[in-house]
Amino acid sequence: MTAGQPLPLPIHPRPRRSETADSYLRRLAAANHLRFTYLRRYLARPQGSYGPVDPRRLAALAARELPAILLALPELAPAARPPARRYTQEDIQRSNAAKREKYAAIRRDAAIGMSERAIERKHHVGRRTIIKALASAEPPPRKKIHREPAALDGLHGHIDAMIKADPQIAIAAIWQRLADEYGATIAYPTLRTYVTSRRAGKKTPAGFASYGADLDEVTRMADFTTRTLRLPSAPVHGTLFVPVAAEPSAAVLLIGGSGGSEPSYVGQALAGEGVAALSIAYFARPRLPGQLRGIRLEYFFSALEILQNELPSSAAPIVVLGMSRGSEAAMLTAIHSPVRVRAVVATVPGNVVAGSLPPGGPAWLLDDQPLPYVDHSGPDCENAGALIPVELVPGPALLVAAGADQVWPSAAMARALSQRLHEHGDPHGHTVLEYPEATHSLGYLLPDLPTGLLPQEINDTTADKAARADAWPKAVTFIRQLGNPK
Repeated sequence: MTAGQPLPLPIHPRPRRSETADSYLRRLAAANHLRFTYLRRYLARPQGSYGPVDPRRLAALAARELPAILLALPELAPAARPPARRYTQEDIQRSNAAKREKYAAIRRDAAIGMSERAIERKHHVGRRTIIKALASAEPPPRKKIHREPAALDGLHGHIDAMIKADPQIAIAAIWQRLADEYGATIAYPTLRTYVTSRRAGKKTPAGFASYGADLDEVTRMADFTTRTLRLPSAPVHGTLFVPVAAEPSAAVLLIGGSGGSEPSYVGQALAGEGVAALSIAYFARPRLPGQLRGIRLEYFFSALEILQNELPSSAAPIVVLGMSRGSEAAMLTAIHSPVRVRAVVATVPGNVVAGSLPPGGPAWLLDDQPLPYVDHSGPDCENAGALIPVELVPGPALLVAAGADQVWPSAAMARALSQRLHEHGDPHGHTVLEYPEATHSLGYLLPDLPTGLLPQEINDTTADKAARADAWPKAVTFIRQLGNPK
């Protein structure tokens, strides 16, 4: 993308009838493996802000004519409205004087015995105005209209949790996480008002529902501890979940996909199953790369060291679980890390080392050198060096694939990984869970996902929910059995 008029993105889906601009941007971002918030701020006026979308730049990125974009997304068209009238102090005084004269006339007519109905017809007023005029010669001051703040319904708990986990978190970072992790694009001033009020120790601002008490209760009832890790005081940006009821049966490093979000919801679920977990973000967070480009594998090695040091026993096996593009990082980390990884779980996985997002460079670095990569997904790959050597993972692999994946062919790529393992003797064994009717949302793994987690462009069908309900307990069993071998 250039600083001037941008070049078209590789994939540019057609806007749908009656679709909002927000929905279209999410589909456009997903089709090109971009974070929604990155694309949204890139197209904002001014660029990089939280302002309105520039339809000219959007038309260029989507390879469409501006009139076609404005026709499909009319909310982007400039509003043809007359300039708002500004009332001067003289206008207000003149209006008040006219009201006093009318009140005086109403009072005179009432004094001479004119009926209420006759006064209504004569002065073209309603009964309430007559009552006010008879009660006082001075018209009451005009009531100010109370407008409720823009909708934050359902998001208060998430915002409060972010502030509690990191009191210094930037409002911009909260905005980005709400957009990426919960599919909610809200007005930046509204969010700023709410966060500023909460940090000042005030009660929830008027118009905002309060969820603070519920949040505290959930924290007290949890059967695990959480620890927030932030750069630079920690080597990674993430959240550590450790069960408190018993010694963890295993520990899992959680790596999300190209959305850049931290899969903390999986960490909470695993901790509830007696498994320690560290969920991390690896780009688009403070002090991390802004895009999925040039991510050092040593960053994931540091996360494994944290898991290893935090566990009460060195006997607990460490697993790396990666989702979508995170599956590449999971397998490559298991292969190259000095900390021994006992197994890998890869959901909607890839079988090649793909390039950066946006395209144009490497996604993964090792010793500051790019790993061989290609700018496309598998299963076929013309560069043998870009195929992931899954046979080098020092333990068994669980591959969870979607047969109707609309983002990339995860089922075909899982079968390619399986075939490569068989060709190399399958040294540790592996399992493929393929769900023919499931889509990319299978990769989120939990049967019941948090509200707003899925991007709007990713459908969550009945088949997806059924597939996750089947895959999740199998994934938990796979991880637990590593700590309790038969």
